[in-house]
Amino acid sequence: ASDVYKRQTYKQYEVLHDQLKDFLKIQYHASDIPFTELDLPFIESLDFYFRVRRKMKARTVKSRLVLFNKVVLLG
Repeated sequence: ASDVYKRQTYKQYEVLHDQLKDFLKIQYHASDIPFTELDLPFIESLDFYFRVRRKMKARTVKSRLVLFNKVVLLG
């Protein structure tokens, strides 16, 4: 069960990574941005992208932002 959980968690990070790449390309016309630009307007724009462009439900948006926060805190 532990290995299944690890694979599912890893898959969620991969999905988030792909969605972030798409977001950066669309919103910032870039493939990467510095950590210093990860401010509240960035998060709000990402939230809007998930809700409107990706048509995600609130629960999914929240889970994506929680994963995103974990990555930023580790960085």
